[in-house]
Amino acid sequence: MQSIVHLHGGYVDVARSASGGACMRIVLPLAQTAQV
Repeated sequence: MQSIVHLHGGYVDVARSASGGACMRIVLPLAQTAQV
């Protein structure tokens, strides 16, 4: 979680402001795909 916050701080910030859970479930897989 911390690594994603550092790598995608902007997206996480927007996700928390917008819908939080729903957005994070989209951002997390995207972040993992980007790392791979």
